[in-house]
Amino acid sequence: MDTQQARPRPLTADETGVLAALLAQHFPGVAELRQQAPHALAVPGCGCGCGTISLIVTDPRAPQARTLDSQPAAVDFSAPGEGGVITLIVIDGLLDELRMSYWGEDPTPMPSPEHLTT
Repeated sequence: MDTQQARPRPLTADETGVLAALLAQHFPGVAELRQQAPHALAVPGCGCGCGTISLIVTDPRAPQARTLDSQPAAVDFSAPGEGGVITLIVIDGLLDELRMSYWGEDPTPMPSPEHLTT
C-alpha cells in the first residue's frame, strides 16, 4: 500500500485505546497531546503491513506540546505468538505516529489495549 496516497480516517477502537494508554503516562507536554488526541486522524504509517500509523492533527488551534524528545512515551504489548513495543512519536509539538516494533517475523497489527503491559 502506498502510505502517501491513503485517505485519512478516524482511529480504530484499538488505536484509540493504545493512544490513550500512551497519553496516560506522565511526561512534559502530555497535557497538550491529550488535547490533540480527539482531533487525530490516521493513515497507514508503514508499507510492511504492521499496525504503525501516522497521525494527523486536524485542529489548527491545537496547542503544541513541548516534549523533551520526539519519543516521549512507549508501551509494551504481548499477545499469543507476538509481542513488541509501540512508541509515540511527536514532531513539532504534534502527535505524529504510533510506531510499532514487533518481535516476530510477520507484521503485527495494532494490538487491543488489553494486550498492553506497563
